[in-house]
Amino acid sequence: MDCSLYRVHDDSRNISLYVANDSILSLLDIYSDIMSDAGRLITNCENCGQLMITKRSNASLTCGRTTCKKERLYKANDDYKKRAMADPIKEAYLNFDNKCRSYRKKLLGYPDLLEKYNKAFDERREKIRAFKSGLTVNSSTKDIDRYNQMCFDACQDLQDLSKRLKAKIEQNTQNKH
Repeated sequence: MDCSLYRVHDDSRNISLYVANDSILSLLDIYSDIMSDAGRLITNCENCGQLMITKRSNASLTCGRTTCKKERLYKANDDYKKRAMADPIKEAYLNFDNKCRSYRKKLLGYPDLLEKYNKAFDERREKIRAFKSGLTVNSSTKDIDRYNQMCFDACQDLQDLSKRLKAKIEQNTQNKH
């Protein structure tokens, strides 16, 4: 690589002048040094491989493209779920939460019914979390089984509530016609 560095002293500060003599590689090397001095890092996106510049303090693993961000979040979420499934306490809570989200989705277009569902969900979730906070992997099988049953029962209750609320929607639709 053929490049030169000149330092010039101005009245108030030192100025660095870089010269890349007919070499694109030298120019890129100089640019990389300048970015590094400015606290930036030149790296590749973990997902697509595209070059990107990030701050060193919060070095992102993916570029700004939406697909790369989504893929990174999906992978992180998937990794968390895999680790959680190895723990019976977290597994029960994740199953509860995932099922309840699907019940909630059916009511998204009806804010008043969704509010009723969310209130019931929040009440059950608080009870489950309170019980969960006292559990560890080393807790007795009886306590873990009781916790699993509590999660299962809450799912069933919320599924029934969702069905009743959905039936109200259908009934109101039929009465309008």
